[in-house]
Amino acid sequence: MLHAPEIEAAWARLREAGRALAARSQEDNLEVLARLLDELALPGSETHQRLAADLPEATGFHPATVRAGLELALAGWTGEALHTLVQTELGPDASRRARGFDTTAVLLGGALPMPTILSLVAPLVVGSLVLARSGRHDSVTARCIADALNRLDPELGACLSLSRFARDEREALDAFLRAECVVATGSDETLAEIAGRIDPGTRFVGYGHRLSVAVIGAEADPAEAADALALDVALWDQLGCLSPIAAWVLTPNGKIPDALEAELVRAFGELGKRLPRGVISPEAGAALAQERDGAELRAASNERVRLHAGEGWTLVIEPSSPTGPAPLHRFLRVHPVPDLAALHSNLAPFAPRLAAVGLAAGAEERARLVAALRTLAPSRIAPLGRMQAPPLSWHHDGQGVLWPLVRFTDVEL
Repeated sequence: MLHAPEIEAAWARLREAGRALAARSQEDNLEVLARLLDELALPGSETHQRLAADLPEATGFHPATVRAGLELALAGWTGEALHTLVQTELGPDASRRARGFDTTAVLLGGALPMPTILSLVAPLVVGSLVLARSGRHDSVTARCIADALNRLDPELGACLSLSRFARDEREALDAFLRAECVVATGSDETLAEIAGRIDPGTRFVGYGHRLSVAVIGAEADPAEAADALALDVALWDQLGCLSPIAAWVLTPNGKIPDALEAELVRAFGELGKRLPRGVISPEAGAALAQERDGAELRAASNERVRLHAGEGWTLVIEPSSPTGPAPLHRFLRVHPVPDLAALHSNLAPFAPRLAAVGLAAGAEERARLVAALRTLAPSRIAPLGRMQAPPLSWHHDGQGVLWPLVRFTDVEL
């Protein structure tokens, strides 16, 4: 663990490395980072294989789930996608209009590798020096990215440094936050604490608590929708902000169709064997057991409530929407709604924190459902089964990837 003087020394080393960075063009840096993403996207590459091998022990995810999650999510995070992102957000004259901050402190959080990858790569794209601290749930991804970057281009690799210090080491945290830009991922409480510790002139980019849901239209194919929903829930054990915590089914008679219910049970059972759930804490296990027991009691007294459970997964079919916290770890509630008005009223309480909606629908109803869901302003409306594979350019929390990390200068002469 590092203390404040060691954090200050790390900043000094980064600023020294920044002298070489200043002599390089953003185009040169972009090419190196594009190569890094191309390597990550290739399942047989050294970096991809290292992530797949090391993440299970560090995070508790099952190896099969990690492999499936990485292949799905990183397939589209290529060098070409990175070039497109720069052109889209910063324009063809990016180096003249947009300037990254000299220094960026990145506080990483969560157990999923993709947010960590993007949080480290994005500031480097705009020419910023990066000092990062890994979260307690993933000590692997940041080190893997740093090592790969050093191998591809030691000069650019020297512009990314990793630090470790205890959460209660306040002096070290303050030294860490002495950057022109601070990026943080974590709970709302963590973000509020960080915001209160940085200088008012510091650019602060915070990614707090978000959640996602699934919607199945009345015309959706039951088997296809069930397979897609089971995959979105199983990947990363439902622990990411893009994992659906509940699903709503459009059904005019207010009852989940028998065919869909049967397909959901089949899909969750099959996927639970192919992609087993990972390790869960005793606290998480107790919360799951409590929610499952409660659903069992409701099912005993109400025929409209049904409980289906297997090794590592739970489905609860019931008419009422959830009011308490979701237990996660592959626990899904499925609710019928008769029409779009009822769907909107059910989802409206989640709107302020809605990261994504996964949608399965027939061709004729898709446009109506998308129009209704857009009024809730989720960051993404994605096909069910693709919720865990956002494009590199997705507007996380409704904002751009690179825009928050730069200052624009409009020259009007």
